[in-house]
Amino acid sequence: DADKAADIFQARIDYQVGDDENIGGAFYPESIESWKKASVQRQGNCVALLAVADTQSQLEDIFNQAFE
Repeated sequence: DADKAADIFQARIDYQVGDDENIGGAFYPESIESWKKASVQRQGNCVALLAVADTQSQLEDIFNQAFE
């Protein structure tokens, strides 16, 4: 189910970024900054975790345009 997949993907982003108690799975500052830009995109039953740093917004646009 798409909702469950989206939740799993968001949990992955949250884990990689970390918080005040955990350093995060990405560990290195550059990697963590990239994961902070990551997003979960959903169109109907299709869900994607997009984590591409420098081209994040372009990839989000491409993903969403594919469903227009």
